[in-house]
Amino acid sequence: MVEKVSEKSGLTICQSENALNGIIDSIFEELKTGDVRLMWGGTFAVAGRQERNPRTGEAIEIKPRRVPIIRAGSILKREVNQGNQG
Repeated sequence: MVEKVSEKSGLTICQSENALNGIIDSIFEELKTGDVRLMWGGTFAVAGRQERNPRTGEAIEIKPRRVPIIRAGSILKREVNQGNQG
């Protein structure tokens, strides 16, 4: 990924790695307080997760967990699907 960022941006490998790490660290930090919306329409979010007893379907009391999720926006979906045409 660092090499691709370097190629596309014209930054050195070291600069690209620093930039990418800075973005990822910022996303991690922001997820502690809320959702992160990106300009290409994607959203990183944290959702609560509830466990269920597989036999009865009944909710199980466990320590609450927060699970990171990524919701793809329309721009990301369109870009991913352009390679599947034809």
